[in-house]
Amino acid sequence: MLNKILQNHIFLFSVNKYFIFVVQFFNFSFISIKLGPLGFGIYSFIFLVVSYLNYTSLGVEYSLNVILSTKKNKFLHRKVFSSGFLILFITSVLLISLSVSLFIFDFDIYTKYSFKEYLIPAVVIAIFWNFNNYYSNLYRVYGKLFEIAFFQTITQLIIVPILIFYKNENLIDILIYGIMISHIASFLFFLFRSPIKFSFEFKNTVTSIVFKRGLLLLFYNLTHVLMLLSLKTIVSLLYSVDDMGKYSFAHGISQTAVMGLSVITFILFPKLINKLNFENFSMSLFNRVFHRYFSAIYLIIITIIIFLPLFLSIFDDYSDSKNAIIFLLLSQIIVGCSFTHTVLLISNKNEIKLGMIALISVIFNIIFSFVVHNYLDLEYHFIAFVNIISALIYSYLVIRLGNKVVKKQFKLVSPKINFLVIIPFILILINTLNSDLLIINIMSLLIFIILDRDNMKKLFNDIIYIFTDLKL
Repeated sequence: MLNKILQNHIFLFSVNKYFIFVVQFFNFSFISIKLGPLGFGIYSFIFLVVSYLNYTSLGVEYSLNVILSTKKNKFLHRKVFSSGFLILFITSVLLISLSVSLFIFDFDIYTKYSFKEYLIPAVVIAIFWNFNNYYSNLYRVYGKLFEIAFFQTITQLIIVPILIFYKNENLIDILIYGIMISHIASFLFFLFRSPIKFSFEFKNTVTSIVFKRGLLLLFYNLTHVLMLLSLKTIVSLLYSVDDMGKYSFAHGISQTAVMGLSVITFILFPKLINKLNFENFSMSLFNRVFHRYFSAIYLIIITIIIFLPLFLSIFDDYSDSKNAIIFLLLSQIIVGCSFTHTVLLISNKNEIKLGMIALISVIFNIIFSFVVHNYLDLEYHFIAFVNIISALIYSYLVIRLGNKVVKKQFKLVSPKINFLVIIPFILILINTLNSDLLIINIMSLLIFIILDRDNMKKLFNDIIYIFTDLKL
């Protein structure tokens, strides 16, 4: 069995992804330590802006992926690729023009973050990141994973020597320009090895299709990203730079916690999309994925919460971000409940409805956050608590919609969670808000394992099965 696993290309791909995650976590840890909460707040704000600027691509990378995956005409591929590339080029020129104008006319932009001096490099990073995402989708369609791995690796590896050898006060500047160089290098690498070359043969109908399809897919992706970015944005605007650094640290830890699981979901997602559509729907598979995913994310999150005090002992400056980390981690469990229903809805073309649900959650994020800050005058970690509320709203609406689809289309009853497993979640939440005793969290883990023991027994075997056969 060991040889079979080691020879499996899925396993090798996963190893590469985990290596990137390790490097990414190393970078995240040392950047947060070296910069401290204040510097990390500035650094995080810069890349928060970059995250928003990434959506100036207007979704053409998603459009490219969908159209090229479903159409096999090579001549059409070149027209679609060139149309998307042209749209990216136009938005990039507009973005550069706007940023240069802001810089020349000396507009004050987020002075507490000294953002003006980072405006141009942030825009350049966003532009080349957009082009690299575009090329990544092209290379994925053509099965060229090496180039994608190069892009994902170089953007992380370039940071390592900077952190090891550079100790100057201008560390933020060096990191920003280092990341900018890595994106430019990746773009040139993609450009010269591209399976499709840019052509000036444009057709208005093709460009229109690429643009419109991109906007629809952008709506779905952007609304889901905003569920997290909206809270980070509110902290950046309403709280101090120091608090922004601590909240960003908490956000980074919570995202790192589910990175390992994201590799499995990345591998399984295309197969699940195929197996959960109306033509191939399998209720047994739906039940199986629903329970295994929920068990896996619950187990991972509670285990991380138990070891969190030990982990935070390394990060003295961020010790008071513990509650924010736990709140964000607990919200991951809630969102995890709706994973299978989300895949079901995507596979049956309900992306717009999912986007609307995510938008509702974003609106609640904003409303509750302003109440927390302006009326209750609570600290930044209660903004993270808001994420639990919005996650509950999102998951409830997604599961409700998914259950309706299953009942209406297949006359079947959707899987249900053993509601007793909510007990560990509530214990950890109450413990975090009050006494914060380690023994309570350990007890919560033991209670969960006992209550969910049947699924836990099957979970390990399923993971081995994925890496040996990749069969569902």
